Amino acid sequence: MAWGFSEVYTHLPERLMPEGREVAGYYIMVKDTEISAGDGAPAECLELPGLHNVAAKLQKPSPEFADLPTTGMGVPDFASMTKSQKQRFLKLCAVDTAVRQE
Repeated sequence: MAWGFSEVYTHLPERLMPEGREVAGYYIMVKDTEISAGDGAPAECLELPGLHNVAAKLQKPSPEFADLPTTGMGVPDFASMTKSQKQRFLKLCAVDTAVRQE
């Protein structure tokens, strides 16, 4: 049995990213009879099938995302996108990127 689950948080305020930290997230992984969990999202976890990748394996490629970087399982890889690709991807996902003033 092998599976991985991870969450990586993007667009965090600087106060939540102390000392030059680049990634905020966590993972839980089962591999080679070992259970591990921790801070971040190691590539080893991201490459495993299971909880977060099962749905990805079942997806069909979307023509709207065809020219964007993707993971080995075809999921858009936001961290690997250029600034303009990120903007286009967020627009496709209907994410309002306007900064709100309160």
